[in-house]
Amino acid sequence: MYGALGDRYHLGLHDTSQYVAPVAAWNLPSGWTLRVSPGFGLNDRSHRFLMRWGIFPRFSAFVK
Repeated sequence: MYGALGDRYHLGLHDTSQYVAPVAAWNLPSGWTLRVSPGFGLNDRSHRFLMRWGIFPRFSAFVK
């Protein structure tokens, strides 16, 4: 779940967009990770559907 917690003037959930979005990730044999996350809006201020995706390299210096 993710969303906004207000604007620069007020803290709170009023007039902000809120989403629920499961994430699926695949570690590819080439050392890259593919991530897909369909998001669904939870209120009238949200988009009805968002598709977030990304492809990321893995760095062996950070993996033990």
